[in-house]
Amino acid sequence: MPFYIIPANEKIVTRFNKHRVVDLYNFPKYKKSKIKLIDLCNQVIHSYIFDPTFDEDLLLAGFWVTSDRQRNTQLFGLVLDDIIKVFETFGKDYPNSMSSIYDEKIKDNKIFQSMLTEDELKDVQIMHNRQINQMP
Repeated sequence: MPFYIIPANEKIVTRFNKHRVVDLYNFPKYKKSKIKLIDLCNQVIHSYIFDPTFDEDLLLAGFWVTSDRQRNTQLFGLVLDDIIKVFETFGKDYPNSMSSIYDEKIKDNKIFQSMLTEDELKDVQIMHNRQINQMP
């Protein structure tokens, strides 16, 4: 996902000044970059700063976000249109198959979801029905 990286200034970001992003980050030195969705989710989940940005008509344009760990190094700028594209992509993804495997390392199941073709789905349904029919 495209986004902007804005480096921090020398000031320490605290709960009492985090609303002053213009003073805390060096906006003229921004860089355009890309981020893995999992890393973006981590920034949002652990956000120390999560502030909306607005355009000249005062319409929502995006968000400034940074995690508690990265607040003193950089701020991320997310454009609303790019966020919407991500939601649309995931909103249209309807997996029709799920399986799981117990992972001894994490002491839990790992879940795998996928989109099977109609023929693959029929095969899975046949196999599932056979298993149910064999139950006492």
